[in-house]
Amino acid sequence: MALFDFKSDKHFVTSSDETTIRVCELSDPTVHPSDVRKADWKEVATIDIVDGGNKGGGNSSAEGKYFHHGLLFFDEHGKIEGQEALTKLARHLARSGLMVSPGGYCFQDVTGLGEHRDFGAHYLRLNDLFSWPSHGVNLAMITTWRHLELTYTMPRQEGISKRPMVSGGVSKEKHEELKKTTGTRDEELEKVTNEMEDEIQKLREEKEEALQKMREEMEETIEKKDAEVRKVKRERDNEKRLKEMIERASKEKYEESRMLRILII
Repeated sequence: MALFDFKSDKHFVTSSDETTIRVCELSDPTVHPSDVRKADWKEVATIDIVDGGNKGGGNSSAEGKYFHHGLLFFDEHGKIEGQEALTKLARHLARSGLMVSPGGYCFQDVTGLGEHRDFGAHYLRLNDLFSWPSHGVNLAMITTWRHLELTYTMPRQEGISKRPMVSGGVSKEKHEELKKTTGTRDEELEKVTNEMEDEIQKLREEKEEALQKMREEMEETIEKKDAEVRKVKRERDNEKRLKEMIERASKEKYEESRMLRILII
């Protein structure tokens, strides 16, 4: 079994099912990032993770592809082999949709995304480098890629005056219209907010008035009850005093009668 010598900046690895790593060759490594399509990639080797490379290192298939059991990043930069390490790499590539070179440069698969599909682009080049060190491999900065600075210009059309633009590519007239519309909506929102606050304040005042009225009615009821209790207590005290007076008068009458009887005798 053999390791694939992964050192050319035209070679990229990718995975779509987390069980197989494919090595593809890009026709032009310095291609414009918006011009990469499926036809620009050619698959040159396959690493079958599940089978572990038992198909034989360097053996070709009917399609002309070769099966290997790992990747070799130059002798001094390291290698990736074994089911655990290869599965980790395949999972990383499949979930991110990346095509990665030995130098860490990436193309991301954007096939099917609407804004790119309309222009026919299938892959876009990323600025960030792939994290080969997280897979135990040192970065090999041997790439000859060019980073292009894109400049967009609008062709001038006769008879059409150039409109002043503001940030975001919106015309000045449209910008002013948006500002006016936004201002009107802000005024409407402020008006509604003020009306809501006035209504809330009114409800608070009505609630406070109702509570005050309830407190006054309760105090009045308590005061009436206290007056009735005091009245009953006074009546009971009067009855007690009257009873005591009657008892004293009876005793006095009895003493007077007894003294008269004694005198007569």
